[in-house]
Amino acid sequence: MPTRGDIVVANSVPAWSALAKGTQNKILSMGANDPAWIDAPTLASLISTQIRNSMASAYLNADQNLSDAGWSKINMAHENFDIGGNYDVSNYRYVAPVTGYYQVSWSVGFNYATHIKTASAAIYVNGALVGQGGQYQVAGTAYLPYIILSGSRLLYVVSGQYIELYGYCDVDSGTPTADGDSPFNTTTMTVFLVST
Repeated sequence: MPTRGDIVVANSVPAWSALAKGTQNKILSMGANDPAWIDAPTLASLISTQIRNSMASAYLNADQNLSDAGWSKINMAHENFDIGGNYDVSNYRYVAPVTGYYQVSWSVGFNYATHIKTASAAIYVNGALVGQGGQYQVAGTAYLPYIILSGSRLLYVVSGQYIELYGYCDVDSGTPTADGDSPFNTTTMTVFLVST
C-alpha cells in the first residue's frame, strides 16, 4: 500500500504511534501484540510440500498384447519421473498419497498389422472406469492400422486409492497391441496433485 506520511496504529499500551516503514520484500502482519513487518513468503513456500512432491509420469517401453474387444490394463513399468515415489512399477499404478484433486492425462497407441475396428483409452480408479478419452470406431470398412487416443481429467481421489491406464481394442482378427514406442512415449500416463 503506497502512502505519503505516516500510518498511525494503536499499540498494546494502548497508545497511538506511527508505524515504522517497511523495507523491500516485507509485508505487514499482526505480531504478538502490535503490527510488525515480516519477510514476504516465496512462491515455493506457498505451495504445499505435498503438492510439490506428488507427481509422476510412466510409459510403456515395449509393445503389449491386449485382449481383443475387452479392456486391458496397460503395464507401464518405466517412469519419466516420480517425484514422491507414488508410482508403483510392479502393479502399474499411481497410488494417491493424500486425498485431493489430481490432474491425470494419458495416451495409448494402438497398432495392428491389418485393421482396428474400435479402440478407446480410459482411466480407472480402484478398478472402476472414471474417465474415457478418445474413441475410434469405423464406419463401414474404413479400418485403420494404427491410432493414438488420449485424454485428460481432473479427478477427486482419496488417499490410498490407485489410478491405472486401460486400453480397449477390437480388431478384425488376431491380437491387438498397445504401442511401446519408448523414445516417443506414445503410451503414457501423467498424474499430479493439484489441490488438497
